[in-house]
Amino acid sequence: MWRRNETFLLDVANNWNDKIIEEFRANDGRVGGPFEGHSLLLLHHRGAKSGIERVNPLASQSLGEGAWAIFASKGGAPINPDWFHNLTGQPGCHHRDRNGSPPGQSAGC
Repeated sequence: MWRRNETFLLDVANNWNDKIIEEFRANDGRVGGPFEGHSLLLLHHRGAKSGIERVNPLASQSLGEGAWAIFASKGGAPINPDWFHNLTGQPGCHHRDRNGSPPGQSAGC
């Protein structure tokens, strides 16, 4: 059943992400709605097959000393999100947190 509705759901998710990314960039990393007050970062990565640069807003947690934990979830689906597969297929990524840190190499990508 997941595959049948996947294209529609991906379009909805991409539109949702675009709005969050726009709000994040316009408000120094702060967003409202269900993410208000939560720590988010923008993960920049490349598509595993296409090589196209992608950006995803992700829930994150600071581990101190510039280290971050990110959480791979596809809204309760039994599979990993596409960006997770992109990180394993195209190692190398960078992130921008709400403190406006310039994009830099993220360890573990």
